[in-house]
Amino acid sequence: SFLRKLWTEPNEKFPDPTMRGGCCGAWELLKLYAWTLTEYERVIHVDMDCLLLHPIDELLSIDASLVYTADYNMMNDNQRKNRLTPAVQGGFLVVRPSHQVFEALVALMQRGKWGGKCSGWECTGVGHWWGGATIQGLLPYFYDRHAKTLTMARASDLKAVEVDRCVYDNMGDKAVVNPLPYVGCSAARQTPFDDVKFAHFTVCQKPWTCNPARDPDDDKKICLALHAAWFDIRREFEEEHGMPSEKKVCRRGYKKMAFPAGFGE
Repeated sequence: SFLRKLWTEPNEKFPDPTMRGGCCGAWELLKLYAWTLTEYERVIHVDMDCLLLHPIDELLSIDASLVYTADYNMMNDNQRKNRLTPAVQGGFLVVRPSHQVFEALVALMQRGKWGGKCSGWECTGVGHWWGGATIQGLLPYFYDRHAKTLTMARASDLKAVEVDRCVYDNMGDKAVVNPLPYVGCSAARQTPFDDVKFAHFTVCQKPWTCNPARDPDDDKKICLALHAAWFDIRREFEEEHGMPSEKKVCRRGYKKMAFPAGFGE
């Protein structure tokens, strides 16, 4: 497959397979396969360190190939001031599957150039940030720049729509200022807990580390609230399935869930 080739063979994009950028290198490109699941009208692709708190049905009716949140804190001040196409946060993607779009993304990944003597994708600066050589740079470049060179029967298959990161992919990260985000709120940490529909445990740290972030400017303690919600949902699941449950899972280090033999078979 194209992914295996990118992973194992040195090339201009990944000259050293041991240094592939981002959290997961070329493995991040597995997310592109969401576009191939054409038996579904929409696919919601999320990272494993995420938590759905409220329904997000309203996103499923948006007429676009991709609905996403932007990761402005991956960009530097100059990139934001110049209104560069924002980084896509790769942990939350609402996709309308299309083999044609998938093939166009793969073709760009195989043919396109990232980095080298200039920055970002095709020397545009787009993707000159963490994870920019794969999903977090490929997608913004594709939809905002490369799509203008393509034609598809359904024009909205070349359209991406940004939604509020504080609501749909709240990471508890620092406020985005100077300038403000192009879409949505500035301060994820100031978002009322009840307004958060989807949480992503990056800055707040993973609940199973038993060590939520306690940044001084998190005066609303959003990270503590999101961790508490994760443990509440865990306990509900355990009780529903007749599994032993404790209120203080982190009392002496994290205790894994006690799945009974044959669970899920």
